[in-house]
Amino acid sequence: MKKQSNLFSFMLILTLFVCGFVTSNSTFAADSDAVAKFPEKRIEIIASFGPGSGVDITSRALAGPLSRVLGVDVIVTNIEGSQGLVGTEHAYNQAADGYTIFLTTQTHLITQVYGLSDIIFTKEFEPVCRMLHDVTVVSTNPKGRFKTFEELSAFAKEHPNEVKVAGVAPTGLDGMIVKQFIQNSGVPLDMVAFSNSSECKSALLGNHVDLSVDDIVSTSPLVQAGELIGMMVLAEKRVEQLPEIPCSVELGINATIGAWRGISVRRGTDPAIVDKLEQAIIAAMKDPEWLAFVDRGMMNQRQGFASTGDFAKIWDEEMAFFTKLADIKK
Repeated sequence: MKKQSNLFSFMLILTLFVCGFVTSNSTFAADSDAVAKFPEKRIEIIASFGPGSGVDITSRALAGPLSRVLGVDVIVTNIEGSQGLVGTEHAYNQAADGYTIFLTTQTHLITQVYGLSDIIFTKEFEPVCRMLHDVTVVSTNPKGRFKTFEELSAFAKEHPNEVKVAGVAPTGLDGMIVKQFIQNSGVPLDMVAFSNSSECKSALLGNHVDLSVDDIVSTSPLVQAGELIGMMVLAEKRVEQLPEIPCSVELGINATIGAWRGISVRRGTDPAIVDKLEQAIIAAMKDPEWLAFVDRGMMNQRQGFASTGDFAKIWDEEMAFFTKLADIKK
């Protein structure tokens, strides 16, 4: 009887093991098949800032070319609020399957620097690639108090913190841009925070603030139309298409932060899917529609593309840079 009992136990364990092995291998095969067939349905780009922002414009410029490469619909969903945190949380709550991709900028790293969310961005997301590295424009109203940096500097030093500069989020990228500018120019400014770049431009056009800092892609049309004056570009050299606007370095100001934009996915996404997305974006960046977007938006001033590995290094470097600039002790 005891031998029969032991034999029964052995057979039961063996059966459970075999069933588990088959189930495990079936799951593995199904997962491998899903990766091989990726993508089989539409892909969603989450833009965590509103219409008209650099994030929004870039997302929409990428969607068409990427859709043609992958052979599936690529849609853009704007989920704005709390300097990108609402969109970040939404992306965080999606499956790590490559069907939700996140348009990423430095702001998503900076919110981690300031500890503004329980979501640790660099732990919960991983880079796919960077597409663009933009130039920041400091602009003013033609009817405003200042047309040149020299006029601005002279007034601001006589009237500290009376010069108002519009930006999105003091604890985001615009806040870092203004902070670096103040530190390296010696010009005291008072940053007025708005919810989005459209509000910043409206405030400047209405003469409610003296200056605004924004991406060249969203500022240059207003400068070219004469509605705004480009006081300077925060860059190492002048922008070829706007040669009349001086750059910060030639004015003796070592302030050159410009927004970059890339794609990230939830950490845990299969590496083969990450690679497929990277290769698809590389192909999409050769599409005439994308090339026209880059040229029209003057976003070819700096090296934009960075591979998955290089983009990861950029995340590490900029986390250290912004932590130091924010003067946060670790």
